Amino acid sequence: MPLYLIDGQINIENYKQYCQNHKIKPENAVFIFPGNASHHTKESTLFSIKSGGGLARAAAQIGREGYATLSLPTTNMEKWEKDKKQQEMVQTAIADLYRAAGAGYHIILPVRFHENEDYFDEGLGAEQLYEPNFWGGIQSAPNLLLARHYLEQLNLLNEFLDQDEDKQKENPFFQAYQDGKDMEPNHPWLQSHPLKMRGDTKESTSNSNAGAELSLFSIDKNAGTTEVSNQTFPLSYEKLYQRGQNSLDSARQLLVDYTKNDSSFLRLLHGHWNDRHYVKEVNELVKKIDDMQITTLDDLISAFDNIQANSEHTSDPLFRRIQFIKNHREEEQKSQFDLNNDLS
Repeated sequence: MPLYLIDGQINIENYKQYCQNHKIKPENAVFIFPGNASHHTKESTLFSIKSGGGLARAAAQIGREGYATLSLPTTNMEKWEKDKKQQEMVQTAIADLYRAAGAGYHIILPVRFHENEDYFDEGLGAEQLYEPNFWGGIQSAPNLLLARHYLEQLNLLNEFLDQDEDKQKENPFFQAYQDGKDMEPNHPWLQSHPLKMRGDTKESTSNSNAGAELSLFSIDKNAGTTEVSNQTFPLSYEKLYQRGQNSLDSARQLLVDYTKNDSSFLRLLHGHWNDRHYVKEVNELVKKIDDMQITTLDDLISAFDNIQANSEHTSDPLFRRIQFIKNHREEEQKSQFDLNNDLS
């Protein structure tokens, strides 16, 4: 299975040993554990230290060593089938698994033998030998409906990781996976990694082996990027830009994607719960474009300048999109200038 399954008692030492036995670096793995709402706050990241009992205690040990952890919420989720807030938490947690996989992390799932139907009515995969090690410990009461949902989603994720991209696109969490692939090291979701994994980037990358040890990704940093006016941007920006019928419409595509079509749920699902501070302003710009109050790209860029002039959040991803749009504008103007010279 593309998912890595670990059974038995788990602590930091045997977690490291498991990774060594399977020839993966613990720096490039994420430990999944049954958690609660405290593991799914606005401050929760891939590297934030989670706390609690049972496997959450193991997750805390793993997190303190500088390794990634993610929770699938199980505690106090008895109303999951009808409670919209609980449903959103579960969906976001599942999306986080895809996001981590997209960013290049191996997913390690704690399991036990599937011996009965007390907590799961069947086991993982075709063999069905194991089930997730959720419920039955500190939380003894079963939650069969949520257990069935997690089992289905973990099986789908396992299949997804073995599929080609065309097939992957049929999965509703494909965008979360793509977000992980496009994620840059300074993304807020990756900012709470411990001090031992920080350091001078130039020094850590001067030696290829050292860089691999310190890297938050196991994938090529240049994969999925595009260059515009000698600056590197996520390839997804270029794909969005190419959808437009003209330069203004192309810029609009990036703005609509920034707000996820003004959907707070989609922003939450894609992990953008606390890094997008200008949704209201961007929605107003999109509306002005649609109402033909903004009719040229130059007008839009002037509006961008007004936002930047009053910005308190200089690291907001909006400004990277703005720079991408400005760079494209410069290249288009240069191409037009060269064309005019050729014709004269």
